[in-house]
Amino acid sequence: MTEPAPALTQAHLAEVRFTVRWTSAEAAHEEHFLARKVAPWRDILPPELAQALRGAEPGAAWRGVFAPGKLVPGLRPRKVAAIPRDGFKKFRLRGHLVEPRAGRFYPYALLAAHPGIRSADVRPSFRVLGVEGSAMTVDFNHPLAGAELEVAAQVERVFLRRGAVRGRLPDWVEDICQDGPGMQARAGGLRTDFAPPYAMERVDAGADAAFYAVARPVAHIDATARGHLEGAHAGLAAPGCRVLDLMAGAMTHLPPGLEAQVTGLGLGRADLEANARLARRVEHDLNAAPRLPLEAGSFDLVLCSLSFEYLTAPGAVLAEALRVLRPGGALAVSFSNRWFPEKVTALWAELHDFERMGLVLDHMLAAGFTGCRTASWRNWPRPEDDPHIAQVLESDPLFVVTGVRP
Repeated sequence: MTEPAPALTQAHLAEVRFTVRWTSAEAAHEEHFLARKVAPWRDILPPELAQALRGAEPGAAWRGVFAPGKLVPGLRPRKVAAIPRDGFKKFRLRGHLVEPRAGRFYPYALLAAHPGIRSADVRPSFRVLGVEGSAMTVDFNHPLAGAELEVAAQVERVFLRRGAVRGRLPDWVEDICQDGPGMQARAGGLRTDFAPPYAMERVDAGADAAFYAVARPVAHIDATARGHLEGAHAGLAAPGCRVLDLMAGAMTHLPPGLEAQVTGLGLGRADLEANARLARRVEHDLNAAPRLPLEAGSFDLVLCSLSFEYLTAPGAVLAEALRVLRPGGALAVSFSNRWFPEKVTALWAELHDFERMGLVLDHMLAAGFTGCRTASWRNWPRPEDDPHIAQVLESDPLFVVTGVRP
């Protein structure tokens, strides 16, 4: 007989899956985060949530909606300042001089010349709102300062704690919203400047066909992150749907058992042949020829999984994705924080993870997609049998941006 799962008491800790939802002028957003050692009698939580967790059992769920400024620091006009342009410390990344650009985020340490900022400052990034001549306008507000936040929590697991709980008091919702969430939205609806002159440069500027002629059967994300990605695609894929897997490799990230007609378009013949989900294989170099050799309106779902960072004409490719989708069809672009360094674009390597979602979203909107959404998954444990467990204990973060053809 199976013993009942324990209720959460002061002798226990809990794994709690948090989901924070919010909206911007361009899209709806949700951030998924696994808090692994929650002690509701000790930790900093919204009072209603702390009360709901005390005595909760696995599967228990809670939801609350909070006004702007309730869970993260609120919007303060005084935190928007005009400062000299030369207050931005010059630095080079991959040989390129990085300049402040409107809508972009940068580490506080780059404003060491500004009063109150220390060179070792570890606070989250500030945002540049505009650059004009010798002056620039910066925003020190939290990226979510003006957003209403919906917080959902579900108890995944309850377990006995070992010894006293020591260390800092975690403020779980603040931790979830720190250093990233909000960066994917535009500043006041104004389009972010994602166009430095070196944006599409790559370390290996040679032909992609030659690079991918060598089989590269690597798993770009661990098994836990793959599960999140398959789950994200499950909400977009219906049985029997026609799927285009752009820049396809040895694995198409669809839910196991889903019947679908999958066309894989990619460069690595060996990887395409190894992908058992593919009913049709098309060898094509999107960087050499962004136009897809496929009929308009011929797919229900287009996937670009873990490969967007290699595109040198991403706007043109997403415009083509829109063309080959039927009305109401969806596009899903996903990525993590791992890539082939020789082929990743310079801009991608420069951006924060959450800014990368903003870049993808920007291209989707420019292409004509509507109903756009972004989602992130962070802080799950890496599987114990993963080959990278000795280097990284956390599962690979996952970021997904979706849009619909009107």
